[in-house]
Amino acid sequence: MSLFAKLSSYDDRSARLAGIGLMLLSIFMFSVGDAMGKFIVATYSVGQLLWLRACAALLVLLPMVWKRRADFRHLERPWLQLLRVTLSTVEVAAFFLATVYLPLADVITYYLAGPIFVTAMSGLLLGEHVGWRRWTAILVGFCGVLIALRPSAQTISWPAMIALGGATRLTGSGLSITEWKPVTGALPPLTEAQWTQAFAGYQKIPQYRELNAGMTLAEFKTIFWWEWSHRLLGRVIGAAYLLPFLYFLWRGAVSGELGRRLWVIFGLGALQGGVGWWMVASGLSERVEVSQYRLATHLVLALLIFAAIVWTLRRLTDRPIVIAPLRLKITSAALLLLTFLQLYFGALVAGLRAGRVYNTWPEIDGGLIPSADRLWFETPWWRNLFDNTLTVQFEHRMTAYLLFALAIAHAIDAVRSRAGGGVIAGAWWLVAAITLQATLGILTLLHQVPIDLALTHQAVAIVVLTLAVLQAERFAARRTEQGQPNLVPAGQSL
Repeated sequence: MSLFAKLSSYDDRSARLAGIGLMLLSIFMFSVGDAMGKFIVATYSVGQLLWLRACAALLVLLPMVWKRRADFRHLERPWLQLLRVTLSTVEVAAFFLATVYLPLADVITYYLAGPIFVTAMSGLLLGEHVGWRRWTAILVGFCGVLIALRPSAQTISWPAMIALGGATRLTGSGLSITEWKPVTGALPPLTEAQWTQAFAGYQKIPQYRELNAGMTLAEFKTIFWWEWSHRLLGRVIGAAYLLPFLYFLWRGAVSGELGRRLWVIFGLGALQGGVGWWMVASGLSERVEVSQYRLATHLVLALLIFAAIVWTLRRLTDRPIVIAPLRLKITSAALLLLTFLQLYFGALVAGLRAGRVYNTWPEIDGGLIPSADRLWFETPWWRNLFDNTLTVQFEHRMTAYLLFALAIAHAIDAVRSRAGGGVIAGAWWLVAAITLQATLGILTLLHQVPIDLALTHQAVAIVVLTLAVLQAERFAARRTEQGQPNLVPAGQSL
């Protein structure tokens, strides 16, 4: 009789105590394993560590594998099994690679936040019902992770690509990597010589000579990690999207309208990588910062990709048709377009650092409305909309007021029109998010753009965009059953 069979034959109290003891032992062994891994990677490479782990596991598991070797000849979905093994290996490698650059406690905190992201993604990707209570728990749990980590310039403080890009901008890190290496650039400098070479490349550009002359190698590493994290996350997101997409295409599981949308999203993602380098290149020769035009283009394209993903996921769910007046549909579409416009203006503010120039509210430059001479002094007049720091901040403020007023009008109209619980709730959630966003924007301005407030302001902007997309999608006409995207089980012909 095996040990586990003997334990299960005892009374309930003994079995529970045995289970608790085994759980504590397993946690202890996991902790020891992680600590040993942290100790080993200080001397050996992550690849060597993975090889040692694999050999040790094989010695333990080989008798059991040999005993049940016949079962391995008839695996269900072998390609999915291979993908699972591959992703698991990448996950372990990423974990120990992170311990090279971060304290083990921070890495573990990130790692144990996995259930938060799994729960969130189950609703977004699998269409499972999460509910407001679980969403609240996710938000509270993520805030707890941020509090525990106390994000600094050496850690990734937000799990969103767009917000991390904003952090890269706010920390002045975007030009720290002066070469575009889509594949080999995934690895950071691993030796002192490589760090010296990367620093030497940064010292050749105008930003270093005019703004950061005298920067030490340690200070350079701080801004380098921001930009490297931003680019690495982009690579990971691209791979996480492309590999399953190609797999399902190969198995014939996706076709029709859904397939076309997914191809468009992939194309926009590929374009975004090129636009990102196009933006960085603008600050490598003559400018000390990237062009605000290219920065805004880069941001808006990222937001467009994000909105397209949210829209596509929502179209996969079956919901009753919303019966509402045409004006509600128009205002929901106007709110979405106005949100994009406001985010574009926000990118211009960030690109020109206009938020650091006029730090009063509600007045700006001495009044509620600045003088026309200062708003339109550049020629031709339209250049003021993009290059004049006063005009750019003013238009950002005015668009915010307009967006807030339109959101309130839309919500009141939804209530009066009895448009349904989902529409009314979505409208008021959008009002709440815009109110929070406006408050954060004012505080960020009054405190002269501290990085914590600025990052929160940018992160909540993504929430506003998400709610605007969801509200507009509720009113979008849904195709008939014959026109719906075709989703068939993998391996079956259409």
